[in-house]
Amino acid sequence: MLATRSGSCAFPVILRRSGRAGAYRALAPLSLQHTSGFTAVCAKRRPSRLFPRRAARGGGGSCACGPPQANSPHDPDVSGPAPRVEPRCDRRSTAAAQREAAVPPSRSRVVKRPTIIDIARAVGVSKAAVSYALNGRGGVSQETRERILEVATQLGWRASSAARALSSDRAATVGVVLARSPEVLRTEPFFMQFVAGLEQTLSAHGFSLQLALASDPVTELETYRRWWAERRVDGVLLTDLRVDDPRPALLRELRVPAVFFGTERPMAGIPVLWVDEHDIADSAVALLAGLGHRRIGHVQGPAQLRHTARREREVGRAAAETPGVGLVRDQGDYTEDGGVAATARLLDAADPPTPIIFDNDVMAVASVARAEELGVRVPADLSVLAWDDSMLCRVVRPAITAFSHDVGAAAARAGVMLLELIETGVADDARLQQRELIRRESTGAAPGFG
Repeated sequence: MLATRSGSCAFPVILRRSGRAGAYRALAPLSLQHTSGFTAVCAKRRPSRLFPRRAARGGGGSCACGPPQANSPHDPDVSGPAPRVEPRCDRRSTAAAQREAAVPPSRSRVVKRPTIIDIARAVGVSKAAVSYALNGRGGVSQETRERILEVATQLGWRASSAARALSSDRAATVGVVLARSPEVLRTEPFFMQFVAGLEQTLSAHGFSLQLALASDPVTELETYRRWWAERRVDGVLLTDLRVDDPRPALLRELRVPAVFFGTERPMAGIPVLWVDEHDIADSAVALLAGLGHRRIGHVQGPAQLRHTARREREVGRAAAETPGVGLVRDQGDYTEDGGVAATARLLDAADPPTPIIFDNDVMAVASVARAEELGVRVPADLSVLAWDDSMLCRVVRPAITAFSHDVGAAAARAGVMLLELIETGVADDARLQQRELIRRESTGAAPGFG
């Protein structure tokens, strides 16, 4: 086969010499040179003798192939006069080599993650021995185990979470689905504190947190099903128990370890970390009644939440048990706009309340701004109290009276309950510590009182 020359580069050729086929072998593209007895020239079996080493990289855009070289006439593999050979000019390869040379050494090499094979090779033992040592199993001597662990530490070895899940039949992950509106999640400090407290506990025990948002109850249920089917989680932590909530039945059916956070008890088959709303309602009504307020407003959270219904029930009971105190309610949704709208409706009434209890901090803070817009002074004309304390209540002016609520610590405790349930299959209900009423600037005596 002949090669056709194009510019300064050439196409590959296969060479034969009459009567001595196979004496030469085409190993690289070459320029054609017609020499005595040869139809064309190519590389022979040992190309290092025909091709000089490529010149050092550099030299701008010129070819770095170097000058043409000739074979030695005494080469034992060559019959007849030595052909003259021109190395191929590979501009693309040269450019690539120049680019490669320009890459800093720190970027040109990828650091390989150490494996069990690397540890076994370094210690001089089998992969099985390394696996036994790293997983705390028998089969190796104490001396060998210590040596393996020492080398593993030196190499920076870390267990793969995927491999660990396969070997232990666990994902080492806890799931939480937040089924709240994006507006609530953006403004409500509760959720960030909740996630931070839970993650701190899980990390300390080698677990991770799988977090998902659900726009509706159906999506939330499908998330639990998918997680469990795909072995994504070992258990789930639930918040916001709803009226006619389908989640407990589904989780019992799937046999998913689960703990309910901040809801009422009992919950058949699911441990609960619960809050005593009874005492909070008593303290709130007692404070306001003691300041001379006789008509108390209550802006509630979303109607579909079970704790909203319980707070409504407990505040109503406390007001009914306090002589001379009446109660008026309005519905909020835990958002700023919801709190403002509910406040406006209460204050526009013919007989408006002089204090308002809000089911969360966001609505309470928003109400202060709305009251000022309406010319209502806080606390001279209106007292404001929040069910849940937060940074918002502390930084707004006037600062808002609220019940202490360490969400992070509560979430951490719920995490411990869930991990115990995952590990042992049993966890008892627990009660959150009594919440303290923190008096601030937003509560004062009723107009004309005293």
